[in-house]
Amino acid sequence: MIKTIQQLGFLFLLTLALGCGKDDETTSFESNAQIVGRDAALCACCGNWLIEIEGQTETLQFVALPPDADIELPPDSFPIDVKLNWDFDPNSPCRFVLIEEIERR
Repeated sequence: MIKTIQQLGFLFLLTLALGCGKDDETTSFESNAQIVGRDAALCACCGNWLIEIEGQTETLQFVALPPDADIELPPDSFPIDVKLNWDFDPNSPCRFVLIEEIERR
């Protein structure tokens, strides 16, 4: 009888442990944006990708997407609607943005 209770307790703990696995992590994005194309101007801070981020009054630039991004640049057509987590690049004198996470909307 005690052995049966121990086995049931073990099965309960095993079921609980297997059922409490990590759920698929969903990323929460802070901004919506559009990648609008390549900057074709000829200047020291030009020639990168242009992005319009909601809440920003100017079109900004970024150099690259994160390695795990599911977006190919250049695409067949612009604009590309995206959601992203980003910040201004503290090492850029040109106000480039660093894209931390991004995916298509």
